[in-house]
Amino acid sequence: MVTLPYQPPVSDLLTYGSCEGSTIKSWPNYVEALALTADHIPALIELVQDATLWQFWDEDIPEADLPELDPAIEPFSAPIHAWRALGQLKAIAAIPVLIQVLVQQDVDWCWEELPEVFGLIGPAAIALSKPRSQTPTSQMSRSSPSVTALPKLLGCTLTAATIASERSRPAWLCRSSTPRREWQHLL
Repeated sequence: MVTLPYQPPVSDLLTYGSCEGSTIKSWPNYVEALALTADHIPALIELVQDATLWQFWDEDIPEADLPELDPAIEPFSAPIHAWRALGQLKAIAAIPVLIQVLVQQDVDWCWEELPEVFGLIGPAAIALSKPRSQTPTSQMSRSSPSVTALPKLLGCTLTAATIASERSRPAWLCRSSTPRREWQHLL
């Protein structure tokens, strides 16, 4: 049986239960419920990218080849609980790892939830996503991290056409509900 290296309270996320049917409004307050602090961010980041847990998402791996885990562990939900907690902690250090997970894992949960997590983290995610937003519009996918996450951060609608037409002073930033002082230094 594989033993995962996490200690409480981060290890509690392994058995926290299913994430099925929840929306951002119904996410548990992990920080309060588990007394998570900034000291737990490195372990939460490790949990988000845990290769053992991500094997369970890979449909190409036969069930017989998956590692044997404690039956109480929810291998599908543990990384999701961890990234939600990172968002609630406003863990700027997690942004590069979360972007990497978003790009590497072809899982709907990533595309549905990580933009919300970036929104919880706040404007710092813009600065770390900015190199991706400089991608020429012809190469920019509607589902690229910067296209899906930045609207959550800015409270507005973002399209590749808008980015292309407003390179010097993006109109989508000007129409944002986020006060200009919060993002202006990032341009």
